[in-house]
Amino acid sequence: MSLNKSILENSTLTWFGELDYAIGYGPHIVPGELEAERNSFGAMVCLCAAIQWLNSAMPEEGRATIKRCLMVHFEVRPA
Repeated sequence: MSLNKSILENSTLTWFGELDYAIGYGPHIVPGELEAERNSFGAMVCLCAAIQWLNSAMPEEGRATIKRCLMVHFEVRPA
């Protein structure tokens, strides 16, 4: 079995659900939507800083890949 985004995402959502986290569909909770959980995408800046800090031993190319994947997944457009 190959691992793809869908399998990883569904497994992660199941795991967090079992830990009693509330699960929401990304496009429904983005700024501007009725179920928005934040007022802007500024939290993405904090997340990118956390990636840098938590993965300081990782090559920059790897951190950049993580950031690009997050931006695509959350449909964030570069400023």
